[in-house]
Amino acid sequence: MAAVLNAPCRARRVTGRVLTGAGLLLVPWMCLMAATLPASRAVAWTALDALEATCLLYAGTRLAQGRGGHPPAAAGAAALLLADATVDLLTAAPGAERALAVVMAMGAELPLAALCAVLARQPCTAPGPPAPSARPAADRVRGPGRPRSRIRVPRY
Repeated sequence: MAAVLNAPCRARRVTGRVLTGAGLLLVPWMCLMAATLPASRAVAWTALDALEATCLLYAGTRLAQGRGGHPPAAAGAAALLLADATVDLLTAAPGAERALAVVMAMGAELPLAALCAVLARQPCTAPGPPAPSARPAADRVRGPGRPRSRIRVPRY
């Protein structure tokens, strides 16, 4: 997964789109849970999934746009996805409910949590302008060792 961060911008954009897509897929899932679960459980699960979706959407859009600032949201998403998978597995009733919890944990929540953890640990920075000392001397206003002129020239 570390190769994702060192890859060209296209790979980072694709990774960002994956996170954004996962965040968007949580919206209909939250609606389904709110409609089918008892009210007390629906509020808790919908709130947790809303936090997951927010973190995934923020990290994904920042990464897809090549902007910095995604590591905190990726770390939050990783922690929330791990907690979601754990609580799902511990509270699922035996049978079909537990099977669904295992499939969701192994197929979606834990892989996404791992990807987000990697993104949080090794942030990629967007290429920016070179540092002032790295610019050629011809680009500088005054060269090294040249004193600043005391004569002010008006600019029109």
